Amino acid sequence: MLKPTLGHSGYGIIQVSRLEKYRYALQKEDRKIILDGKQAVYEQIDKMILDQSYLVQQRIPLAQIEKRPFDIRVVVSRANKDTARKIKGMFAKVAEEGYVISNVARQVIPVKQAIESSNLKPDSIQKLIRKIELVCLVAARYLCSFYPSQNMIGLDIGLDRDAQVWIIEANFKPSMKPFLLLLKRRSEPQK
Repeated sequence: MLKPTLGHSGYGIIQVSRLEKYRYALQKEDRKIILDGKQAVYEQIDKMILDQSYLVQQRIPLAQIEKRPFDIRVVVSRANKDTARKIKGMFAKVAEEGYVISNVARQVIPVKQAIESSNLKPDSIQKLIRKIELVCLVAARYLCSFYPSQNMIGLDIGLDRDAQVWIIEANFKPSMKPFLLLLKRRSEPQK
């Protein structure tokens, strides 16, 4: 995965995959290009990234719901630097059809529902959710040792096909809009 260092909302992320010995696929948003040879791949990436600074990240084979990958946003917060960090909330983001990342997700659902609907079969959904929470609390504590004034962190968590927990990235200004969408849906009368 190639990610812009100053990116947001998944814009500019490129997935590079080897299909065969000398054949590769590049996917940016919902567009996929098949290329032969490493030189063709390098030239195409150079055109796609222009002069932006990118980082390379291992691709995580994310768990899926109806063949679409999903990840989990966990918000960890504290009132001030002298109080304990707590999980403020979490939700799952399901990728749009044809996308390899969930940053452009329009479907936001509760985490328990996402795991139940996915291709994962954990021994215990509650234990898996507790593990996600623990990973996020430890990561937030570690990040705050470098950024002591940071009181809120949004962590994007991936679950691979074996239900292993991965940190995809941390956001210091996480959007709270998805929480409002979930609350609104819960308060609407069921049809």
